[in-house]
Amino acid sequence: MSADVVIVGAGIAGISTAYFTLRDTQKRIVVLEATRVAHGATGHNAGQLVSYFERPFHELVEEFGLDTAVQGQHDVYSAWELLAEIQKELKLKTPCLTFTGHAGIADVNTLMSHLHDALLKQKSGIVTEQMYISEAALKGLKLSRKYSSVFLSVPHQDILDRLETKDKKYFALLAGRKGCMNSAAFTDEVARTLLTKYPSRFTIFEDSPVSRVELSRHHADIYVDEHVVRAKRVVLCTNGFENFSIVNRAGGDIDTKFHHLVRGSVGYMAAFVEEPLEYPTAISYLPKTGSRAGAYDTEPYFYITRRPYAHT
Repeated sequence: MSADVVIVGAGIAGISTAYFTLRDTQKRIVVLEATRVAHGATGHNAGQLVSYFERPFHELVEEFGLDTAVQGQHDVYSAWELLAEIQKELKLKTPCLTFTGHAGIADVNTLMSHLHDALLKQKSGIVTEQMYISEAALKGLKLSRKYSSVFLSVPHQDILDRLETKDKKYFALLAGRKGCMNSAAFTDEVARTLLTKYPSRFTIFEDSPVSRVELSRHHADIYVDEHVVRAKRVVLCTNGFENFSIVNRAGGDIDTKFHHLVRGSVGYMAAFVEEPLEYPTAISYLPKTGSRAGAYDTEPYFYITRRPYAHT
């Protein structure tokens, strides 16, 4: 079997990649999914939509340089517009709601990290999240005047009300654009719509785990059991890439060991039905650390997502 592009992974990343490739080119697309469409990470989340890196912006600048970090942040923000394009152009029925969400801060080091990021983003022309700090907390912080343009001072009760908590340890928060959506239902609906809209150029194979990818100068061979799909391009949109090998016959070895940098965490979710349903929201309660990166490995954190539901 042959295709112009093979996409490995049928989660929200893989199906979105298929959508834009089909829309903007005449290429033939094959998606290979190890299990079922949207049954991986896409189907195991609370449906919260955010547009930030889980690393402080200043760390990205230090590692990759200012221009690359700024471009990366702009690209992440642009995901809101790309999501809206898919919703509108395919006339999808899966609800996607956006609103102002909040992240609570209970630690001075975490606050200073975000203040540093906000100032750096502001100087780089990036629209930042709005930061609120309790008036009572400000009296003991003695912040430098250089931060005065990146936060607002409000009563402590306002912080607690926005976070929907009575826990007074939260003395500051970030407010920014967030959303909520059933990402599995969205991905499944997009996949079904694309199969109908592009029947001659789009194919999905479920229960098709990739075991090996061989790269040649002008094509790639993707192995699934005893089957081989030959493509001009291959795109990996999967968290399971460590389960197959990549052989580059057109050049030097490709380091596929970077997946060891991905560390798993044990997470638990609980769902509740509310009557009547309140307005949708997304609230995070940040752990006590000065950095998002690695924080969740050492200290538990939690968040809530409230969104509409349908049931019979």
